[in-house]
Amino acid sequence: MGLMNIVHNIFNGLKHLLYSVTNFLYYNDEEICATSKIVSYITILLALVAWFYKLHILLGIVIFISVIDLLIIVATALISIWK
Repeated sequence: MGLMNIVHNIFNGLKHLLYSVTNFLYYNDEEICATSKIVSYITILLALVAWFYKLHILLGIVIFISVIDLLIIVATALISIWK
């Protein structure tokens, strides 16, 4: 019960964090590159830590963040192209 509660809280925190990131990127198109680089570097570091210590849950979270980051970048780039 305790571990599932911790994992649930982590995913809720990520959801709120990603919501604020998507709002930031939607209103600031010129900072897409900088934000995506920062998120990419952080996820690469987390992936290396997860791989080195064999933390499968952290690796899953890193993959999830990477996919969401890619979707945000593509969506924001398409929005800026269509403007």
